[in-house]
Amino acid sequence: MPQFRGRDSGLLILAFILIAISLHPFPLLAIPGYELGLFLAPCAALGAAWYVIRHRRQEGPPSSVFVLLRPILLASSPPLAAVSTAFLVSASRGVICEPVRESLLCLSMACGAALWTGALAAFAAAIDIRRAGRSVFALILVWVLWDIAYLLLQPPVFIFNPLVGYFAGPIYDAHVPVDSRYLLARTIDLCVATSFIALASWRFRLAPKSAAILVSTFALGALASRPWLGIRPDRRGIEQALGSCIETPHFRIHYDARSISSEEIRELAIDHEWQLSRISAMLGTALPSRRIGSYIYPDADTKKRWIGAGGTSLEDPIAHEFHINAAPSPHPVLAHELAHVLSTAIGLPGIGISFRFGLVEGLASALGDRPRGRLTLHQRAGALRVFGLLPEIETIAGATGFWSEAGPRAYAAMGSFVRWLLETKGPDRFARAYRWGDFESAYGRPLRDLIEEWDRFLVAVDLNEEDLRFAELIFQRPSILRRRCAHAVARHEHAASALVRTGRYEAAAEEWKESLRLSPGRDAPRLELGRCQRRAGAPEARNTLRQLADDESAAQAVRDSARLELARLLPSETGHLPQDKPPPGASTLWRSVLSARRFDEAEAALDRAAIAASTEGEKRRIELERDRVDWLRDATSRASDHFGHIGIKCDAQK
Repeated sequence: MPQFRGRDSGLLILAFILIAISLHPFPLLAIPGYELGLFLAPCAALGAAWYVIRHRRQEGPPSSVFVLLRPILLASSPPLAAVSTAFLVSASRGVICEPVRESLLCLSMACGAALWTGALAAFAAAIDIRRAGRSVFALILVWVLWDIAYLLLQPPVFIFNPLVGYFAGPIYDAHVPVDSRYLLARTIDLCVATSFIALASWRFRLAPKSAAILVSTFALGALASRPWLGIRPDRRGIEQALGSCIETPHFRIHYDARSISSEEIRELAIDHEWQLSRISAMLGTALPSRRIGSYIYPDADTKKRWIGAGGTSLEDPIAHEFHINAAPSPHPVLAHELAHVLSTAIGLPGIGISFRFGLVEGLASALGDRPRGRLTLHQRAGALRVFGLLPEIETIAGATGFWSEAGPRAYAAMGSFVRWLLETKGPDRFARAYRWGDFESAYGRPLRDLIEEWDRFLVAVDLNEEDLRFAELIFQRPSILRRRCAHAVARHEHAASALVRTGRYEAAAEEWKESLRLSPGRDAPRLELGRCQRRAGAPEARNTLRQLADDESAAQAVRDSARLELARLLPSETGHLPQDKPPPGASTLWRSVLSARRFDEAEAALDRAAIAASTEGEKRRIELERDRVDWLRDATSRASDHFGHIGIKCDAQK
């Protein structure tokens, strides 16, 4: 029998080594870290269940608790071989990020899953060895379905699960925080595994029944405490944490009154209603009959902690709600997330979405088109075409291809294509293509023909040298799937940003240095390093900024910014000292008069801003603001009590 055990454990270890080697072509999976742990954990769980049940069938009932534990511990060791192999392979390629930290995270995810499932298998074998495999599969299936139901019915998109360890949320949030909640979740998993072992010991007459009941009761209590520990937050807990709520005719808005004033939330509420009217008209759909939930978090860190998405905004079409970070009105991403919710009206019957996920994001980008820089959506796509970086629409419009492309490129290309379809072919045809994914049926032409017509449209899009310089900076960053040390870099950059907010520029500069050490040569971090060094008064600031300003391979917009930072550092070279923040422009003026509902003055301010506008992006923003003024004027004149309802506290707070 011992020879048999050795063969089985050897097979498991060999299988995990081969898994690690086979993942070599995939950058995020080829190094020890979060993604490798996420991949190995379910493999380790299944391997442990197989090994423990097979061992128990061969050896019969254990003679002691140690004999019961031995196969469980042995089954938890193969992930160590996989992580060691991945480390050696990545080291041979010269890709070493933060080996100790990342390897420990990977091992805690995979080994924890193996230990939990191995303990479950031991308990199932103690109940009925003949049906142990089916029992383990059924219990795992119930647990997984329970967690899936939680993700579908509650706002969070992250989860601590014994079979995968930790799913941190959207792939675009490269920062994966490993904090006390992760340690608590793994501790609770260990408590549950201990209860399985205690119950198995009781069944094998190795421990008293009272001990098994005591340990199991404690494990159940630990599981029940997860919402209060922040491990499994729910909608009610999030609403209580935000603390404040107001209603409009079509929205229920939850926010933190400590970070948003009553005047700001009223402007944001009006912004909600205006965007709803605008997007519904573009889609050709009726206004919703039920209120849409809007959750506005004070900052990215708070949103990351509660729902698992920091910089990424989220929508939930099933619950008819979306989650965004606080920002002044007009909110930069409100329209995008609202478009996701409203697009359920043209999605597949019953579920409200399209299985062409590129179309889902493209529609939200098209309807939420609010330029944040000098370029419009079509100009961004046109610049991609000039650079030879335009993604294949047929690929990114599909079920999975969208996520393989760098975010800024994919959103710009799909957003431009969908907006062109809406502008030239109308919303009705697009709704049919969106619902079923069949372009030929909706448009009477194959998708390839439509793409070629759109490509000819992009050729005529006006772009000058300044536009291309700006676009070069936007599209420089590759997809997270192709970035070197993506999570370690994001962690240091997140820490640097937090230090800058508190004025600790010297410490922030060290974080930027570490980020560049892990992933060198990137223009934007080099600029931020020089900026922090300048603000900290570091002598090396001049050299950092001068090298970047003179680097011909760097994006021109970054080189220009480096020269501006040099001017701030060395006013004697330019004769003046530029300010860190530009003076308020015309948009500030018109919004101040708009808030007082002086519509004629607001339009006059917009007229002046339009004359001064020098880029298509500015003109597009002014066009949207004109639409907002017209809508607000019309809504105010049509129903004097329409805005009296905006700002009413929610029922639970009255």
